[in-house]
Amino acid sequence: MPSIQWAIRLLIPEGSRLLELDDIRVLIEPFDRESLVYRWRHPDPRVDVLQRAIEARIAGTRRGDRALVFREVLTLVQQAISAPSAPLLSLPPVPPLVRASVPYLDEPWYC
Repeated sequence: MPSIQWAIRLLIPEGSRLLELDDIRVLIEPFDRESLVYRWRHPDPRVDVLQRAIEARIAGTRRGDRALVFREVLTLVQQAISAPSAPLLSLPPVPPLVRASVPYLDEPWYC
């Protein structure tokens, strides 16, 4: 899985059926015409803080050791929930990827 997928927030565009749900309507802000989505906040602000920390860690990551990135994201999650560090299962080696096989946010077709 590309690392960026660990940081992407749910996008709620205009006309989304999610807007029919009371639980969603209480979370959203007014429609943002520039980004074409309804921005929203999690009821627990720590979740938003964690998402931003993961996004900051992932930003700009294009190549590298995905297992290392996963461990760093896991560490952020453990810190956010005040959990002791847990030993990770042994992860199988990830073969090097060709750039074209993983979409990145700078790809015009990504979204």
